[in-house]
Amino acid sequence: TTLASYLILRKNYGWATVGFTITAVYTLQLLWLNGEQYILPRLIDTIIGCLIAFGGTVWLWPQWQSGLLRKNAHDALEAYQEAIRLILSEDPQPTPLAWQRMRVNQAHNTLYNSLNQAMQEPAFNSHYLADMKLWVTHSQFIVEHINAMTTLAREHRALPPELAQEYLQSCEIAIQRCQQRLEYDEPGSSGDANIMDAPE
Repeated sequence: TTLASYLILRKNYGWATVGFTITAVYTLQLLWLNGEQYILPRLIDTIIGCLIAFGGTVWLWPQWQSGLLRKNAHDALEAYQEAIRLILSEDPQPTPLAWQRMRVNQAHNTLYNSLNQAMQEPAFNSHYLADMKLWVTHSQFIVEHINAMTTLAREHRALPPELAQEYLQSCEIAIQRCQQRLEYDEPGSSGDANIMDAPE
């Protein structure tokens, strides 16, 4: 039982926990030299308790982080949108820039940590998490871009107003499309359409 539990620990955490618990209880009862009249009822109680715990890991645990991934991605996109609006405003001030930059990094870190935790949960959807890995990777690129733009804004090296407005509109359209994909795309869908419009 213990060997089988080790072999399925990563992909079937609930069944592995059942195996480990049954083995531990049964071994302790044997070490204490308890008779069959004690071992069998205790074994039945243990199996029932393990099945309850197994049900919790299958139906409850995957909702903790993998269920929050989409929400965290939406929160990150909103933080990115606010940061880009602030950076491309007419007169960005250092204090709001620093505050929004911190929010952007916190939102990305929350998304990244949520993905790492979701990948350790039992019964996760591997195709969905593969999609979310791409989201987190692109999120890192966006954060680096915002950090670089924040530095330029602090140095008052802004784009011309017309170009800044055009760039802001393109970014907001791209973010809206990302939000729509998060809301409506099925896990595992390819989503090959371009997010940013091609430059003229």
